[in-house]
Amino acid sequence: MILYSTLISAAALVLGSAVATADAVPASQVEAVYGYITTPSEITFQVHSGGCTKKEHFTVTKQQNPVDGTIKVALIRVTPDYCRGFFVHGKLVAFTLSELGLEGAYFQIQNPTGHPFAKVENN
Repeated sequence: MILYSTLISAAALVLGSAVATADAVPASQVEAVYGYITTPSEITFQVHSGGCTKKEHFTVTKQQNPVDGTIKVALIRVTPDYCRGFFVHGKLVAFTLSELGLEGAYFQIQNPTGHPFAKVENN
């Protein structure tokens, strides 16, 4: 499954402990993801996994732009996966827009995307 980056409409209602607000998240803490996809009701991240990754190992931060109201969303891994399984496609971790407090709001995913096994050639 290939996941694509997107910007969609989604409200600012904070539900759930997996959500934190932040002024700025250091880039070193933002989880690099294989990809993500949004639907009208959820965000699904495709993340690296050695076999022990769980949704509870992540938190989502939100930062609202005071000028245009857009919310920057970042997935942060709070518990490392030290397992050594080989899962080339990683694991899908889904959060509903309701539990993230993003229903009806405009948001933008801040996580860098890419796959560690992707080959880049210079032409």
